[in-house]
Amino acid sequence: MKSKEAKAMLKEIDTIFSNVDNFVNSTKMSSFIEVEAYLAEYLAVIISGKYEEIIEKVLIEKAKRTKRLFVENFFSEVLSEIFSNPKPKRIKTILDYCDKHWYIKVKKQSSDIGLSALFSIVNLRNEISHGKNVNITLKEIMRYYRDSKEVIEIIIDVIL
Repeated sequence: MKSKEAKAMLKEIDTIFSNVDNFVNSTKMSSFIEVEAYLAEYLAVIISGKYEEIIEKVLIEKAKRTKRLFVENFFSEVLSEIFSNPKPKRIKTILDYCDKHWYIKVKKQSSDIGLSALFSIVNLRNEISHGKNVNITLKEIMRYYRDSKEVIEIIIDVIL
């Protein structure tokens, strides 16, 4: 992967999943369903937030590579204000602002399953943050993460 910082953030998510998996496997509760639901919701919010942060940091890293201070400053100051909630449509918009070919490459290299999983994670985050009940299991969120991670890695590679 071309970005050490993005790689480290994806590793953080992997570690969280490993810790949750270890917890689930070591816990001997007769009624684990409610705790599992909270963990799944927590993971959806964490993953979506990390994905947003990764995309921002990779774009800023790309701006730094231009060796033009005003470009780096613009991205560092403005990006977090104009980009949040990494829905595929917003990812497309921000990538198109930078280079019209980037999203075409991402879309071409990404699977529909991966893009759908990314959309699902972001939708879950939004529903959770607005107090809606979501029915998500740990297995489902783990699958969404595994499938969407591929898209995030492709985005990183296309940008850098």
